[in-house]
Amino acid sequence: MFPYVFFMVRDFHIAPDEAHISKYCGYLSASFAFFQFLCSIHLGRLADVIGRKKVLMIGILGTTFSILVFGFSTSFWMALFARSFMGAVNGNVAVIRTVLGEVATNPYHAPLAFSTLPLLWQLGCVIGPMSGHLVKISAEEYTRSTYSYHLVSLVVQKSFLDSLVKKYPYCLPNLVVSVFLLFSLVFGALFLEETHHTLKDQRDYLLDIGDSIRNFLGFDVSQRPWRMPFKRGGSLMAVPSEADPLLGSTSNEEEIEGYHVSEDDLDDDDDDLDDETTTVGKLYRTTSANIMRTFSNHSVDVSAEMIRNHESGYPWHVLLEGKTFNAITQNFILCFTAVVFDEFLPVFLAYDVARDKDGNLASKFPFLIAGGMGLHTPEIGTLLSTTGVAGVLVVVFIYPWVDITFNRIKALQCCLILTAVSYFAVPYLVFTIPPNSPQAISTTLLYSTNILKTLASSLAFPQVILLIHRASPREHSAFVNGTTLSLTALARALGPFIWGYVVSISVNHEIVWLSWVLLAAVAFVGFYLSHSLKGLE
Repeated sequence: MFPYVFFMVRDFHIAPDEAHISKYCGYLSASFAFFQFLCSIHLGRLADVIGRKKVLMIGILGTTFSILVFGFSTSFWMALFARSFMGAVNGNVAVIRTVLGEVATNPYHAPLAFSTLPLLWQLGCVIGPMSGHLVKISAEEYTRSTYSYHLVSLVVQKSFLDSLVKKYPYCLPNLVVSVFLLFSLVFGALFLEETHHTLKDQRDYLLDIGDSIRNFLGFDVSQRPWRMPFKRGGSLMAVPSEADPLLGSTSNEEEIEGYHVSEDDLDDDDDDLDDETTTVGKLYRTTSANIMRTFSNHSVDVSAEMIRNHESGYPWHVLLEGKTFNAITQNFILCFTAVVFDEFLPVFLAYDVARDKDGNLASKFPFLIAGGMGLHTPEIGTLLSTTGVAGVLVVVFIYPWVDITFNRIKALQCCLILTAVSYFAVPYLVFTIPPNSPQAISTTLLYSTNILKTLASSLAFPQVILLIHRASPREHSAFVNGTTLSLTALARALGPFIWGYVVSISVNHEIVWLSWVLLAAVAFVGFYLSHSLKGLE
């Protein structure tokens, strides 16, 4: 959305002038985040009750629907509805964090596992902005009065697709994204395993189909719990069917052939069975009753835990515990600054360059800064994709070295300082525009600033995610992650909403530097608060 949202809002003709476009861009971004804030905590709680996989599938399906509606929007209000609905059903990030924590139980593997989220995010930052290359200016139809931008197929110019995109100028990028989402939905339904500690052994028929596909393709498939006989004392026991009688007419000394039970498998606390003799290789009816009681008690314990999780309500007290609260707060600030940068950097780049009558820059260093960089959608998309590649390289090659070499809190603090520096530098890139300096220098500095921010945020987010995981009780991990995502969504809602007004005021008064300096100040507040995270390394 970021590469073309400025032009999309402008084509809706809802903004009274160009200076107010950023405000409506902020509304679109904030609506998603606000409804995600309202619903993520409940989706996280729901994942603790019905399982992780089901909530993930709901989120992917709802996101696919809403992104298609957004692409085919013919008015600002239709686009606003699509973004709001997308936020309401999308709690996947919190659930995925929980799944990673339940899979990576080895503490040495946890940093690598949690770094995959920023890695995949950066991959998305590479692929997503490429949608900007699907938007190009039609020189014959572009006028300064209408700002008519048309989406043109890169493959077929005179076809049904061409007529479709002329009617719905921004549908093609969203159609491409929806294909990725549908693939993710099918892949997850067939091959994703449930990780909830009390629900992972329940039968998953879609996973059975996925296992059949993998078997057909020649992959080794592990035995699922619902297809596996009970394992006790190192040997397998046949699973009784519902038709088998629990009590027979034989005596207590009747032997059941084919079973093996060790002494450790018996319940030594059962007074009625203390005097019974158990032989290795044979199982007596009284011992069988004891084993059934053991399995029955285990089942009751699992069910009881599920009932407690469902009926105990929301464990708000967990969020107020010192370490958990501090980690969530740091994540809130980091997300707040990151989303403002990601949302309004393309807006700043898309604003026309402010020049005087003689063609010179209207901006005067250091306090009079007007306009923007004058870039178009393909150029913005190239910038974001390139820095996304840099983010991937950072997570793959630099983060593992940083995690091993440096203290986690110190590394986070260094990243926060670097983000503040990059925020502060953005508005002053205006003074590098020709004729003040060659175009190559201006482009190099622009890319360097964005890569610096990408480097810092790509290293900071895995650190914060891991700190939250370490501060979360296992039984409430999805709830804590859901709350974290909910507050992250609040940050993403407040950031564009507040900064939309700040940017509009800054542009109108020709003090563009104000919004970016304030953003750098917020980042420094996060740096100050990061000292309270000590003890979670």
